[in-house]
Amino acid sequence: MRTHYDNLKVSKDAPIEVIQAAYRSLAKKYHPDINKDNPDAARIMKIINSSYEILSDPQKRKEHDSWIIKETWRERAEATLKKNAQTSTPTPGQDHERF
Repeated sequence: MRTHYDNLKVSKDAPIEVIQAAYRSLAKKYHPDINKDNPDAARIMKIINSSYEILSDPQKRKEHDSWIIKETWRERAEATLKKNAQTSTPTPGQDHERF
């Protein structure tokens, strides 16, 4: 799962000043006007802008943090179900009728 924190290369508990500094640094590195030879620069800059928009707004950041928690739980549940399904699936020829 990739988050807006990953996109800006900051920790989840980063203060707004760190987020702003990371945004400025990445914007300088990937801005399409500066990187005319990089065909991915515009796409990357859109991702950076979107992530900054979310993380610089306290309410949107709170919603994003809630989404991360929900996704983490969902991924763990899926992994557990997958693991349980793999361990409980009988193999061909296995004797499951024991008295």
